[in-house]
Amino acid sequence: MKLILEQIPMLTSQNQVNEKLKDKNLLFQYGNQAFAQKNYALAYQYYQQIILLDPLHYHAHLNTGNTLSYLGRFLAAIDYYNKAIALDKENSAAFYNRGFAYKRLNKFAEAIADFSTAIALNTNINANTNVNAHEAYINRGAVLMKQKEFAKAKDDFTDAMLLNPTSWQAYYNRGLVNKELGLEEAFVADMFSAKKLKEI
Repeated sequence: MKLILEQIPMLTSQNQVNEKLKDKNLLFQYGNQAFAQKNYALAYQYYQQIILLDPLHYHAHLNTGNTLSYLGRFLAAIDYYNKAIALDKENSAAFYNRGFAYKRLNKFAEAIADFSTAIALNTNINANTNVNAHEAYINRGAVLMKQKEFAKAKDDFTDAMLLNPTSWQAYYNRGLVNKELGLEEAFVADMFSAKKLKEI
């Protein structure tokens, strides 16, 4: 059943929290619904309430980081991704999301390291079960492009295509790299593929 934002109880001060808001699963559901409705400030409040109830709740830390990223508060988001990683070093999502935050802060070495970890944690997973590896290749490739490491960037975009052959972003970005490398025919072919896939 889909929750409606207006039906989500508003958080009050800690000593006034009603019994409904002591249920971590319900809070998580409310937080996710608020997040899906792009009410990031409200989602943040729900995830914070979960952390108060359970400081070791991996997904509450991860999702708090996500809400802060969407609010443009990347340094604060990184703090929550760090906490999520401390709780689960084998989950690629926090590494990927932290890498994205570093990328937005132009901290490229840190972004590359985190995208590389996300990729390494997903080496045996295909795009149908985990988008993080595919997206991590694209984002790492984008950072490598900014650093003018075009050959490495091209490899990343090609690897992203192998994981997700319908990724127009991978073709588009590889096309840009081909243009930088002076490969005009490859540039045109990739841009054509990107346009065709984007229209599907």
